[in-house]
Amino acid sequence: MRKRLLALLLGGALLFGCTGCVQSVQTLAGAAEETEQPAEVERVNRIGIPYRADSTLNPLTAENEFNFEASLLIYDCLYDVDENFAATPKLATASTADGVNYTLLLREGVRFHDGSELTSDDVVATLNRVKNTESSPYHARMAHVKTVETSGTHAVNITLDRVDYRFPACLNIPIVKDGSVKDGAAGSGRYRPEGETLVTNEDWAFRTGEFSIGTVDLVNIEDYDALVDQAGTGEISAFKLTDEDFSRVSLPGGFASKAIATNELVYLGVNLKNRHLGAAEFRRALSLSVDRGEILEDVLQKNGYVTQSIINPSYQYFSTAAAAQFGAEKADSLLTALGYTYGGDGALLSGGEQVSLRLVAPEGSLGAVAERVTAQLTEAGIAVELSLLPASEYRTALSRKNFDLYLAECKLSPDMDAGVLVGSGAALNYGGYASEEMDAAVQAVREAADEETLRAAVSAEVTLTARDMPVVPLYFNTATLLTRQKYGLQMNPTPYGFFTGLEVS
Repeated sequence: MRKRLLALLLGGALLFGCTGCVQSVQTLAGAAEETEQPAEVERVNRIGIPYRADSTLNPLTAENEFNFEASLLIYDCLYDVDENFAATPKLATASTADGVNYTLLLREGVRFHDGSELTSDDVVATLNRVKNTESSPYHARMAHVKTVETSGTHAVNITLDRVDYRFPACLNIPIVKDGSVKDGAAGSGRYRPEGETLVTNEDWAFRTGEFSIGTVDLVNIEDYDALVDQAGTGEISAFKLTDEDFSRVSLPGGFASKAIATNELVYLGVNLKNRHLGAAEFRRALSLSVDRGEILEDVLQKNGYVTQSIINPSYQYFSTAAAAQFGAEKADSLLTALGYTYGGDGALLSGGEQVSLRLVAPEGSLGAVAERVTAQLTEAGIAVELSLLPASEYRTALSRKNFDLYLAECKLSPDMDAGVLVGSGAALNYGGYASEEMDAAVQAVREAADEETLRAAVSAEVTLTARDMPVVPLYFNTATLLTRQKYGLQMNPTPYGFFTGLEVS
């Protein structure tokens, strides 16, 4: 019974869970702590990780989180992006750019697992495939790419349709050999597949010494019952769970955990045509009325990173957000200044009538969060009508602006481009927010060619978000790497590769 319940709870995690789409110097509520490693460890040369045998290991078309993470052991990316969203060259050794036109110089001598050499043809074919495949996990990265062309055997030219000096962060895209088949696509990564086993690639271009883990077994999990059982028996030694899953799982003992913030923002969208929400002061009061810490503690089981900013606090150029924390008195002060009053029962009144709002949210993992937000706003005196909708009806409600508030999550790109949410007329800007100041700040981030200018531009975005509250940021999702504690594996997960460092752990 326990295993069946667990399977039902975890069933949604097989697919990527975004509807779009770390710590800073300040302490963030809900930041998960790394589990201490045991004093004595059992060194092993072979571990097991979960995957789905009925799905592809091709990272360009991966359909579930387990295969996606496994695939990153097989393929190398053009750039690496670390936990602070800093991009460093990998297969691309360097680049020259004017912000629109990029020339990538490729590392020479890199060989795919079949022995053939990596060339610009492979990079061009991979990037164009991503650009032309909407279902690819990387498709959104190529939204502003006009052309990708070869420029010699080891050089690639990329032309954008706008200035963006942060674009290389979007190129942490695994490169697949041109012409290789979908389910047998050749890679150049640290491990090469042999059936349901990954073995070390001794010719790996980035090898710096002996491999700590020589063999990685791909352990098929037909369902989540199998994951629990195989983790308990030791067949599975390391795996990733999303924040939603980790908060609900009671795994066998003996696992160490390490949690990091992803770039998946959960937020409340607001319809600025609503007579109350049209005022920035009301939106700020609304934000003050949402107790993110309570949501994190009671609903998310401390899995998540509270934020008052649409910019990830882990971002290397993040500046401390100016937004105020939860506080009923501060909210009351803002609302009183706007002319709102309170009835004897605590109802928030405007012109003698209680303020009422319609909140829409998708059925599923965000439902419990939506219910808690509804309860908190109700306690603040606002009458909230909550509608939990199937995915198709939810998307229709957003496109038709049939909401006052909506709860959503968005996977922001590694270049931290906030324009997708707050830019005038942006694809995910369902609330109708438009600000020349914000558009200028977003553009300034894209056009910043040096660190000082970039830091100032990001600070302006954060400040304007706190002032205008075009959306109400709640938290960034986390994900957790679980490893068999007695093995003492020293992996350093990043938002874009949970098995980072496996080969030299």
